[in-house]
Amino acid sequence: MPSASASASASASAERGLEDWPTEPTAAAAVPEVTSQVIGPGYTGGAYVSRLAATWGTTPKEQERIDFPGRPPVWHSSGVVRQGTP
Repeated sequence: MPSASASASASASAERGLEDWPTEPTAAAAVPEVTSQVIGPGYTGGAYVSRLAATWGTTPKEQERIDFPGRPPVWHSSGVVRQGTP
């Protein structure tokens, strides 16, 4: 759980605007460790995207594979807004 001071500084930096964004990368020692946890057995990223699409009123399109010369392929997903959805 993030500390209160981390939350306060994050919200304070969000209020400053784009002119205060860092211009240099952060040192590796200063980057917090990222951990992951299972949300629920059998829960997948696809299930998350499907639920998000339903909430937003969009219809997901088929994933597209994009091949870049000399680089690994990238999968691209998009969708269309259903008629009558704001």
